[in-house]
Amino acid sequence: MTNDEIFLNEAHIAEFGKFMKAIIPAAGYATRLYPLTENMPKALLPVGGRPMLSRIVDKINEITEVDEIVIVSNDRFASHFTKWAQTAMTDKNIHVINDGTKSDNDRLGTIGDIALAVQAKNINENLLIVGGDNLFEFSITDFVDFARKNNSSALAVFDIKNLPLASQFGVVTLDTSQKIVNFIEKPTQPRSSLVATLCYFLKKEDVALIGQYLKEGNKPDRAGDFIAWLHKKSPVYGFSFSGNWFDIGTPEQYENVCKLF
Repeated sequence: MTNDEIFLNEAHIAEFGKFMKAIIPAAGYATRLYPLTENMPKALLPVGGRPMLSRIVDKINEITEVDEIVIVSNDRFASHFTKWAQTAMTDKNIHVINDGTKSDNDRLGTIGDIALAVQAKNINENLLIVGGDNLFEFSITDFVDFARKNNSSALAVFDIKNLPLASQFGVVTLDTSQKIVNFIEKPTQPRSSLVATLCYFLKKEDVALIGQYLKEGNKPDRAGDFIAWLHKKSPVYGFSFSGNWFDIGTPEQYENVCKLF
């Protein structure tokens, strides 16, 4: 590495800051997984003998800059997460936020819950967001380094190589520099099989835009709608990865993941 490269790397680290927060949205009711999730939050379902959430925290543990993990739950399951946190294998502070909702009918939505956590913890620094039902093999350190290299917010994207299946996700188009130039949440006729995962890195300047997004009357439910809005206002880059990725939403998907682990 040349002296110029060392200087640029140190400048990026200084600009990004030495600390960041992590938010794990886990306040959904996962009704498609009933009866498994009638009395247990999806994020705490066991996979290979360990809660899914523990495997996600293993990944976040890789990022030394993260000093606190904020888990957003609903009123029904907040105590489950508080109990889990007492034995969680991490040296990072864990804070559980109860969003106060009691059913699928009054839930705040993923962006609503993220905004609640940002406000409750007064987050004005870089932010890592990982869905509580996403399992992946890629190094989250590589993901954050990718964002740092581009001095930008970033999104982990995955080619599922199946156009009909892609319609269930946010479909992403990247330019040659890996910058997002188009993002459509759950299109009926996807043009690509490159889809968004719920693994975001938001620069602190873009974290501040979450409130603006909601004030404009945009939908708080789907996280991808925020990225579709954000990339038109601020650069967002797509981190393409290989290996396994699981977005667990149905009993069949959960069963397949359990078999693999």
